[in-house]
Amino acid sequence: MKTKLCLAALLCIQNLAHSQEKNLKFLDDYTNLYLETNINFSSSTEDSRSDAQAGIGTLGIKFDRKFIYGRILFTVFSKNDKIESEASNDIKIFGSNLLIPSNSSNNVSNFSFLLGTKSFYKFEDVRDDKTIEFFDWRRFGGYGQFSVYNTEWVKDELIMPVTTTVLDLHLTYRLLSLDIEGQNNGRADFFIVGGYSNRRLGGDYGLEGNKALRREFIQTEKRGFDAFNLGARLEISNFFGQVNLTNFGNGNIPGFSGNQAIITLGFNANLNLRAKNRMKGKSSERDNPSTTAYTQDNAEPTSTEKKGNHLKFKEIPINDSLGSFVNQLKKQNFILIKSDRSNAELSGKFASEDASILVKATSKTVYEVSVIFSEKESWQSLISQYLSMKSLLAKKYGDPSSIEKCGQKPDKKSGSELNLLREDKCTYSSIFNGNTEEEGTIKLSISPQAKLILTYTDKTNSLEVENIIYNDL
Repeated sequence: MKTKLCLAALLCIQNLAHSQEKNLKFLDDYTNLYLETNINFSSSTEDSRSDAQAGIGTLGIKFDRKFIYGRILFTVFSKNDKIESEASNDIKIFGSNLLIPSNSSNNVSNFSFLLGTKSFYKFEDVRDDKTIEFFDWRRFGGYGQFSVYNTEWVKDELIMPVTTTVLDLHLTYRLLSLDIEGQNNGRADFFIVGGYSNRRLGGDYGLEGNKALRREFIQTEKRGFDAFNLGARLEISNFFGQVNLTNFGNGNIPGFSGNQAIITLGFNANLNLRAKNRMKGKSSERDNPSTTAYTQDNAEPTSTEKKGNHLKFKEIPINDSLGSFVNQLKKQNFILIKSDRSNAELSGKFASEDASILVKATSKTVYEVSVIFSEKESWQSLISQYLSMKSLLAKKYGDPSSIEKCGQKPDKKSGSELNLLREDKCTYSSIFNGNTEEEGTIKLSISPQAKLILTYTDKTNSLEVENIIYNDL
């Protein structure tokens, strides 16, 4: 009987998991995943010997979601598989290894895990601002990194397996961020980095009975060391260089204690493991692989993406270049007022009323279109316009999610509402998803200037804008 109950429970769980998978509600379309490989060389300014210099290759997984990023890397190559002293009184080589513990054996048991954020502000708080001053709190980010390195220390006849764990807790400040001229040439970014770092010695080396042996290698029984670290990092496309100044106290370990400088040069490459796009009205690509569009960064959209996955404005898909999109609006009797590389303003009739049309675009495609109606002189005419437009939109797109209040009393209709509105104390906003959920959102709102605004935001292309802003920080 118990066996039958267990089998029934397992079948229920399997069916539930399968139904959830088809529903797709738990799938994450907003996190980017990469296969990352790094090659870097590190050297101390105090010890230029080859055995004191790290040359390693790593392989792992990296992810980012808006400002949050992380990675786990494993060592797959190291030019030094052990650290060996040149003479009986040579201690500096082991101090240098403590300073640069990545100079470890060629072993995938050596790994590092990092989690950080490019800004401590909300992503939307940065996105809403067009410029960020040279000194701005939004430029501050931070990261934590935990690493484990295994190697062997060899001195005379002594061979000691050593495990070094490292914890770094750092703040970052992005001083400079520039696009490199030319197509697909990447970016140049300059950071100031500072914070806390430590070293903890373990393995056989850290055993309580090996105190005397520890003195043989680094003249101290200590197994833990703490430091403050300050550095600067320059990233140019896939190449990077970093200079760090550490201070692990006034101990007596040559090559490690006191002020020490570390120089690192390297190269990293990412292979984008891009998520499959979900199709409106279809099952997931996992269930219907024929609809899957596999794309690389900067690749042209497939015909499926162009036709079926984008919000429309005046029956024009919000997925074209700015010039082409504007030309199609002009064919519908809209007049171009002004334009630049990323914006265009037009005027004309929308829903039988005079309105301005603002079009926003990246260098490749339009992502947002706003309709701004004329200012109203009275609250009654403004709220009537809002409610009428809301009713029409609800018939086409379904019921919205709305916030409608002035002060503490929602839907109050007296002469004070217009004053509250101009003081930014009045909120009227409705967001429509409905049958456009996979394409984007339509937002109806009243501005503090007593104007009705209707904004069409394409989901796919607005995410591309978020990625651009993410890279700027």
